[in-house]
Amino acid sequence: MGIPGQAETMPTPMTVERRSWDPPTPMLPSEWAEKHRHLWRSNIPGPWRNANAPYLRGIMDISHRPGVVQVNLQKAGQIGGSEAMRNLLAFWAATEPDPVGLTLPDRDKGRKIVKSDIRPLFRRTPALRDLLAGSRDALIETITLLNGFRLELMWSGSSTSMASNPYRRVINDEVDKFAAWTGQDVDAVAATQVRLSTYGDRRLQVNISTPTDTGGKIHELYKASNVKLRYHVPCPLCGHYQVLTWGGRKTAGGMKWWHDAKDKDDLSALADYLSAHRDDAVWYECEKCRGRIRPDQQWHIVRAGRWTTDEGHVLDADGVEHVDAEAVLRWPNETRIGFQLSALYCGWLHWAVIVGEWLRAQGDPEALYAFVTNRLGEPFEFKLRSVAPVFFSDKRARAPLPEGIVPAWAWLLLMTVDTQSDHFYAVLRAWGPGLRSARVWHGRVRTWDELDKLLVQQWPTEGAADRPMTVGLCLIDSGGTSDRLVEASRTMQVYQYALARQGLVIAIKGDSARSQGGFYRPMREPMIVPGKQGEENRIRGVLVNTHHCNDLLAELMARGIPHYEEDGTPIPPTEPEAWMLNQREDLEYDLHMANVQKTLDAKTRDEVWTPRTPHSRHDYRDCENYQIAAAYLCNVHQLPEATTMAEFAAAHADRVSPRQSGDGGADGGGWAAPL
Repeated sequence: MGIPGQAETMPTPMTVERRSWDPPTPMLPSEWAEKHRHLWRSNIPGPWRNANAPYLRGIMDISHRPGVVQVNLQKAGQIGGSEAMRNLLAFWAATEPDPVGLTLPDRDKGRKIVKSDIRPLFRRTPALRDLLAGSRDALIETITLLNGFRLELMWSGSSTSMASNPYRRVINDEVDKFAAWTGQDVDAVAATQVRLSTYGDRRLQVNISTPTDTGGKIHELYKASNVKLRYHVPCPLCGHYQVLTWGGRKTAGGMKWWHDAKDKDDLSALADYLSAHRDDAVWYECEKCRGRIRPDQQWHIVRAGRWTTDEGHVLDADGVEHVDAEAVLRWPNETRIGFQLSALYCGWLHWAVIVGEWLRAQGDPEALYAFVTNRLGEPFEFKLRSVAPVFFSDKRARAPLPEGIVPAWAWLLLMTVDTQSDHFYAVLRAWGPGLRSARVWHGRVRTWDELDKLLVQQWPTEGAADRPMTVGLCLIDSGGTSDRLVEASRTMQVYQYALARQGLVIAIKGDSARSQGGFYRPMREPMIVPGKQGEENRIRGVLVNTHHCNDLLAELMARGIPHYEEDGTPIPPTEPEAWMLNQREDLEYDLHMANVQKTLDAKTRDEVWTPRTPHSRHDYRDCENYQIAAAYLCNVHQLPEATTMAEFAAAHADRVSPRQSGDGGADGGGWAAPL
């Protein structure tokens, strides 16, 4: 229909010809998907509809914007993320046929996915089918189209598969399942980044995965993103935009459910009840107005949602603020965008189903792990007990003494040594009644002679410098590493060192057996050290239960430290601080101490102490761990309470303390426990 009062004009042949030469209107990936994609294996089969998963529209379109060079999607499982990546792949193949690399965890899985998902994607999409039909490329690991597009399959753990042609774009799928870095080559994500260098600012790396734990690759990439986006939805009651989070029963906002159902103590029965009454028994609570968002309102709020930062806005390349990241036409150069998405937005998964899975997972670490990672799209916090480096800097700020001074209340000075291939880490700690201790000195030691100097060095005492203290017992890790400069193993060197200093030095090994009680146990067989002319010297060593020692170490570190109310008001401690430092500042020490955490072993379901990352250094932490065993070897836990050693000496004049005798050995004062 024309405009009333005006005659309709018919297009002339020349007009039609001119229009045919006009450049095509630029399309966004989400628009292209709605026009060309058809889902054949889906919970909602048929033409692709962005309205079925509105949160995927933004992921696809933002990934295509200029300025974005990396996208890191940390997502829940089965919410459409993989299909969104296939939409991008098909869109690029049809509109911008530059080479693309696809990295998968291993070759077998990669070939299977290409055969079952990627090739059917090209064959079943009309816009790509004609381009594929004339291609003679029948390789599983490569797809070539007539317009010049080339897709190559790579797999983690194979430097050969990644040392191929340059790509403009790379998709790394399920990066948390990639082969672990061996130290020989760069990891798979870094390797694919190198393949993109040729394309400069036009390059794009997409990393996608369901997370594993906090040390997983996708979580590291998400944290390293300079723009972190989460999907915010409006409350239908007050209009407040918020991220759908799990929350908790006592927190404002989050998933809530009816707890007064029959058999509420039976979590499985409660889950069944909630499923049967799911539209009324489960709801989402607005974090602002505390109103109830019903399950039947989920579609409406998700369709009205937007990707933005927790601050509520993003900046484009010109510095202009946008509340919706999809409105940004050009991002600042070198933008790395992180997306985080849970299953709470998924329209084909009822909230009651998710709540039921949560309830049934209680008490089952494996099921809880699956829920957090696959439903919430968050890394599992394996940590049951851990501290940050600032914990130790705070302790140092409270330390009353400088380095090298023994506290007046100390009874014994113990030294522990962690052995490396060409040096040692050593810690000297003073111990007193009630397992109270303070670090006196720590550092790297290069030679055996330097160790000997520490053993005999006299350390002044607070308020009584004329009564210094020497080391009463030294535990040295027998290592097991090889010294590159000499033929003898480092272990044998430790044995020979301990043999010549028996009574003062004991060789130890770490023992992580959870079934053994106590903090240490003697080795079953004595260690044999070859002597002169074929003689053999037998010495005994100690196995230190590192898990038990770390348990007590963590408890002592937390004992007596200040706590604060929510408003910052300090809460006076009910007992004195038990585990203390001196005033020396050493970031390396702080990092070593913080690089160990208590985790849940997924296989044995035991709580174990492990490094935060496979390559994190924790040598000083090992020394402090051995201090626990040394203290119990010397029966420090049996020391009577006394303010100072002078008071104790006056009350027990018939006994001579290690400090007074000057030797402080394992036999001094009767406090050492013989092996």
